[in-house]
Amino acid sequence: MQERIQYPSDNHIQLRGGDEAGVDLEIAGLGSRSYAYIADLHIRVLFVLVWIFIWTFVFFGGSSMFAVSPWVTILPPVLFYFLYHPVLEIISSGRTPGKRLAGIRVVAADGRPASVGAHLLRNVFRLIDSLPTAYLVGFTISLFHRHALRLGDMAAGTVLIKERRAKAADLADATTALNHSSLAPEQQAVVADLLERWTQLRAEHRSRLAETLLQRLQQPLPEPTGNARLRDHALRRQLERLLKGELA
Repeated sequence: MQERIQYPSDNHIQLRGGDEAGVDLEIAGLGSRSYAYIADLHIRVLFVLVWIFIWTFVFFGGSSMFAVSPWVTILPPVLFYFLYHPVLEIISSGRTPGKRLAGIRVVAADGRPASVGAHLLRNVFRLIDSLPTAYLVGFTISLFHRHALRLGDMAAGTVLIKERRAKAADLADATTALNHSSLAPEQQAVVADLLERWTQLRAEHRSRLAETLLQRLQQPLPEPTGNARLRDHALRRQLERLLKGELA
């Protein structure tokens, strides 16, 4: 069944399938995008400087590099500078080193992986977004766009989303929780999996899953409340307490 793309808020994309299950993707803001761009810019500039330094002082003794081999000196760093983004995004599923540091990646507007054509098109538009200098056009448009998109993203139908990363502290807490839980190993795995995917599921879907799971495990449900957000938080808290062994 064809999926319906919904934008329930200014910074989220929700994919919804025919089974009513959904995945919630948080769109990266201007801060994350700027951080990634600056990191990638430093990598590109560093490569160019190192390349020129090597050819100038190692191979030509600091004198005649341009006269002897201008193409070998100039062409590789130019190609690296301009192909850096499209090549790395295509082979690394929408990621560059800077995007990895910022915890973001490029996807299609419906949340699926962006096509090769989309990656190429959004990067061709960098020539426009970077005008007149210091990425002024792209920055200004992103600043006022509700999803922080630049011209390249709008032309290619792409967005940058945040990637959820597990922290060492989270893994330590999970290990401690499993050690103190009274659940069987397979039950622990089910609860832990639901909690891990909690923010990726639609609120109503994860709430139904949590209620069903608690009932099947013969655990008490939180007190009823007319507020869906409070109910969602209470169900998550109940699962976390169950995993930590705080419930009988």
